Amino acid sequence: MTVGSQDRRAKILEHVTGTGIVRSRDLADLFQVSEMTVRRDLDQLAEDRLVLRIRGGAARLDSAVGRRRGQELTIGMVFPSADHLYPSIAAAAEKEIGAVDARARLLFSNYDPVLERELVDDLVTSGVDGLILAPTTDEENPDWEQMAALGSLSIPVVLVERRFLPHWPIRSLPSVGTSFPAGLATAVRHLGELGHRRIAFFGHVRRMDLEWLRRQWADLVSGHGLDPDGSPWLVDRDFRRWRTSGEPESVLDQVRRAGATALICRDDTVALTMAHHAHRLGMAIPDELSLIAYDDDVASMAEPPLTAVAPPKQEIGRLASRMLLDMVAGRTASTTTMHVELDPALVVRASTGPVPDR
Repeated sequence: MTVGSQDRRAKILEHVTGTGIVRSRDLADLFQVSEMTVRRDLDQLAEDRLVLRIRGGAARLDSAVGRRRGQELTIGMVFPSADHLYPSIAAAAEKEIGAVDARARLLFSNYDPVLERELVDDLVTSGVDGLILAPTTDEENPDWEQMAALGSLSIPVVLVERRFLPHWPIRSLPSVGTSFPAGLATAVRHLGELGHRRIAFFGHVRRMDLEWLRRQWADLVSGHGLDPDGSPWLVDRDFRRWRTSGEPESVLDQVRRAGATALICRDDTVALTMAHHAHRLGMAIPDELSLIAYDDDVASMAEPPLTAVAPPKQEIGRLASRMLLDMVAGRTASTTTMHVELDPALVVRASTGPVPDR
């Protein structure tokens, strides 16, 4: 079947109206064109408010936005987990959304990109008016199609604690989050003031910008007058699958061999794990190793209580929901992509101290 673009779009619209949901690949087969051509057609139909764009295809408008006048506004939220900082962000966002008599729907993806895509599609086709989202992706093998699909949805999307980097080949999306480099700088500055000159960082590949941050690490530590050669940046993408004491003790051994006297960990879970195994190895905290956590969810429950970088979780939730509600109401220009970045605080506890004598 060979037809012109206008006729093809009319037939696509007829197909969507009749079936409810269509996939790009099926339309490409039907009209004997490329999926890229179909995606452009669907983007145009969505821009004309004739279909609802979803990942991998489109849906009939009345499945989502053709609702009766007066029906309440609904905001969807998808976060990767029900722990760490996300419950606090979600609670603050829900409160802000409720203040304008709107409703929030909260779902968790358990860091599963496939499930996350399904949840986003479910929310969009069910009729939410906007999405607050912390997408899951592997920074070493980004799913560009998935991330680009978020930008082609027919409803506004605001990212939290995520930001598409400028060099990525996809359209940027509005975002609210904390500056991870600023949080690291606060931790490094604190340790430098205590006399530490060699500081290690340990993280796991979950942040989309971890490799980008690694390239800044040497500049960060040297900029604070520390020794970049003795300040290793350590990453283990298999952290969540650790099953023995060998893995964390291997990390601590790398820290010790580098001559580092302090360790900054990517989140509280990692830091508590390291504190436990440091104790097993006879490394006293902070007398032999100062330890800083990131997120400050359960850092105070460690022994000793951990100094932690603390993102302003409630403020992230409030600002993200306000930004999205403004977009839904048309108070933000469609050509404006806003990024709000907040500096986290440092909560000093018993796990950091002066550099040990050696």
